[in-house]
Amino acid sequence: ARRFADFAELVDAEMASMDHANLVICLSRLVREFERIEVQQKSGKPNDDIKVASNLLRQLLASSEQKLGQTDSPHTLSNLAWALARLDKLFREGGIPCEVQQRFMYGVVRRALDVGLDSFPTRDLPVLIW
Repeated sequence: ARRFADFAELVDAEMASMDHANLVICLSRLVREFERIEVQQKSGKPNDDIKVASNLLRQLLASSEQKLGQTDSPHTLSNLAWALARLDKLFREGGIPCEVQQRFMYGVVRRALDVGLDSFPTRDLPVLIW
């Protein structure tokens, strides 16, 4: 989807059927959108996508948290940790109006421990720890 509105519409329509890996990919795309919105806001440009992005973020976080226990992929878990850390940073800097719940972040770490840190590829473990 080229425009964010198209992406948001597609994700909203398909979210219920997505596996956790696809939800995390969408969450990462949403992080980039929030970073773009933040740059626009700092330069004084209005952005109408903030409401749509915030609503989509809440839905993606809820769906991703629900599917966390089914996730056995170290790559998906490390990508999720990365996206949550970036969202938390944006929230703390005032770039997004939605706080990532600490219990969700801790849940990702617990799930990674359950899956086994020894199963994480060399490139995914540092991302998880970061």
